[in-house]
Amino acid sequence: MIKTPLPNVSGNPPLKGGTTATWDTSSTVAVMKTLRRFLLDFQNASGASARDYLGERFFDGRSRDAALTFPYAVARLETQNDGTNHGMRLTGYLEVQVHGRPWTQQQDVYAICDLFDQCMVGRWMNQNGLIVAHGFSRATLPPGTAPIDSEVITVRLEYTLLIWPSFLTALTYVLPPSTSPPVAPS
Repeated sequence: MIKTPLPNVSGNPPLKGGTTATWDTSSTVAVMKTLRRFLLDFQNASGASARDYLGERFFDGRSRDAALTFPYAVARLETQNDGTNHGMRLTGYLEVQVHGRPWTQQQDVYAICDLFDQCMVGRWMNQNGLIVAHGFSRATLPPGTAPIDSEVITVRLEYTLLIWPSFLTALTYVLPPSTSPPVAPS
């Protein structure tokens, strides 16, 4: 069941299939913020977005220490550079965990994950850098036993990304043509 949409902090409604965010890949922190906003703002064909369920409860790296309202999501980004594409391309692994409580929030958690999957497989971010998702996996983690709260449902998503961030690609440039022919060494 889709909850009442929460207001968009930017004041502008997200565009269908788009985002109101300015995409930024000028740093790893900026890439993560772009991915977060990208996932929250995406609207499917029915107009549903993950923001309808989560509001701003999508955290980078770790959730808040204060008591949390469920559902919420936590993401982390791992990148590596295998040296291809002159070292300008990163292979990224975006892990997102969506948590719900009580277990009856399973339907909402699955709906959020469906929206994240739809967002990542159907779109490219090609503005101030390029981010492409080309694979993903999804696993529902089994509930724990005491002392873990067995009422918590967690789904783990992982997206395989190709990232050409501006903080790496901006290092490249084309040398201006020389006005004189090169001189051979003597």
